[in-house]
Amino acid sequence: MATPHTFENSLRIHDEAIFTWLDTLLIDYRLSDGPPPVIIPEEPILRITAAPSRPFADVAALLVARNFFHGMGLTPEQMTTMAEDEFHKIMPLPIITIYRADPVEDPELAGAPKEFRRAVIDAAGGKYISYPWPAHYRTEYTMTIWCEEKYTEAFILEWFYAQFGT
Repeated sequence: MATPHTFENSLRIHDEAIFTWLDTLLIDYRLSDGPPPVIIPEEPILRITAAPSRPFADVAALLVARNFFHGMGLTPEQMTTMAEDEFHKIMPLPIITIYRADPVEDPELAGAPKEFRRAVIDAAGGKYISYPWPAHYRTEYTMTIWCEEKYTEAFILEWFYAQFGT
């Protein structure tokens, strides 16, 4: 049985949709230049959900969970230690941090009355029962692109623009 679409679960659906959509943005990550160079080709862009004040709080755990160091012959414990201890040296860029603001009512989209009128008659009192009209909400997402080179930023922005069209 399908879960009914309610306000409570719609935030999770939107969060999952953003992450799934970003799976199609593929990046070639270079982890080291040494012999042999460690390159992870065609990897979905790294992304985390983070508040603007803590953009890289969970990146080490993300790198280990995505098995980002699989070409280096490390155990999961060594990957965790490496990701935590040498985070500033090994952090692969680009990465996108995603922040979801709190939903707010959107009066621009709500052009309908604020109540259902004369929907049901109360048998005991003989009066019409009115119900509140479902509100429209706006949920804003802020995605911050972290990268080293301007051409990488340009590539990602071009991908975003191509997704939205004119």
